[in-house]
Amino acid sequence: MYVRYAKTLCHAALLVMLSLFFVGCASRSVDLTETLTARFDREFELRLGQKATIEEGGFSIEFVTLLHDSRCPADVTCIQEGNADIEVAVRREGMPSRSLVLNTSRREKQEQKFDVYTIRLVQLVPYPRTDRATQQTDYGATLLVTRG
Repeated sequence: MYVRYAKTLCHAALLVMLSLFFVGCASRSVDLTETLTARFDREFELRLGQKATIEEGGFSIEFVTLLHDSRCPADVTCIQEGNADIEVAVRREGMPSRSLVLNTSRREKQEQKFDVYTIRLVQLVPYPRTDRATQQTDYGATLLVTRG
């Protein structure tokens, strides 16, 4: 009987350890100091404060701030879709940075030109809800950079 109890206790301890491991992995925060490498014609996500280098174009893009978010909450029915706009900073070495405003609404500018490139806001997450507050640090912008 003691052996059976010890095996059960061992299994329970193993389950607790595995659970803690997976919770730790899932709750890892994004390292905002790490610069990502992005490519043309491929979507990439930047968290607020994070930067990506577009090596082929020789420039970087940083998600600077969420200017405002008036999108209709997902758990509400609205007459209008609303809009969220973000500011990104585009930097080319040896040149001053340039600020661009990108919007989620199709009625506003979802994309902006930088030199011969187009930078487009594809998606902004999380989508607002009335039952929980969204912190600035929760935001992630999916961007797409194309030539032309």
